[in-house]
Amino acid sequence: MEIENQIKKYYDKYEVRENISKFCKSRWIALHCQKDKLILRRYFKNSKVPLNIEGNSIENILQENCIGVTRSVYASANLYKKIQSLKDVEEASNIIACTPTFDVDSSIANWRKTIEIVKEIISILNKYKVEKSIIVKWSGEGCHVHINEKAIPFENYKKYHPLDIAYRIVEFISRKVTDEIFQRNLGFGQVRVENKMDLKRIFTAPLSLHRKLFTACICINLNEIDNFDISWVNPFKYKHHNGWDYFEDNEASYLVDASIRNITSSYFFKYKRKYPPLDEHIRKYLDQN
Repeated sequence: MEIENQIKKYYDKYEVRENISKFCKSRWIALHCQKDKLILRRYFKNSKVPLNIEGNSIENILQENCIGVTRSVYASANLYKKIQSLKDVEEASNIIACTPTFDVDSSIANWRKTIEIVKEIISILNKYKVEKSIIVKWSGEGCHVHINEKAIPFENYKKYHPLDIAYRIVEFISRKVTDEIFQRNLGFGQVRVENKMDLKRIFTAPLSLHRKLFTACICINLNEIDNFDISWVNPFKYKHHNGWDYFEDNEASYLVDASIRNITSSYFFKYKRKYPPLDEHIRKYLDQN
């Protein structure tokens, strides 16, 4: 009961709710709820309407849609034109943007090596002229490195689907990072950089708690990455960068062009044989979850 009270008190903080709300805008939300066991909720209670923040406060979403206590809050990599019905998250044409995300899979014990690899990702992104539109989060057992989707020129979406662009960016940079990890022995085998971009992907919202660990998903100021300490994720005294959503218009233009040139297989081609048509694949996933 004590831990439940601490979790509720944590999510009552204005700063926590504000950061979660900002990240969840236009995204499909998911909640990890805990009573006897962890349950993932993706729809409003007693309905098949996908959880979303449009016309709803994050406070009400947390209070009214979980049995037990809300442990973690997630939001989709995809941003949608509207989320008013199940059909809206089934339609590929309703996806208006997608956040390229590098999943740095590790553990708290390896946090120093994890940060070294995050710095390598940032260094390579900088070489492709992405410097300011980068979001770094300690997510619990590792890091998420996002590129703010607003830094991708809108003109690119006229030729390529937003998820396809995000997939190619992450694949292109991940290959380069993996080479560096191996050549420089940067925690090879202990820390992995993975391309998890897909139709159903969700990522932890800033300042959400971890689903099992009592740690906060904090954003790290790029100027303070060298000073990061794992103590910053303590929910009672976390250190968090509220300016994580900063971006520069079209900053990812050069990176998008390079990624499309070098990763010739699109996300949709990659999964063409494995999965049915896009909308059928999404619908099948939704039916299973």
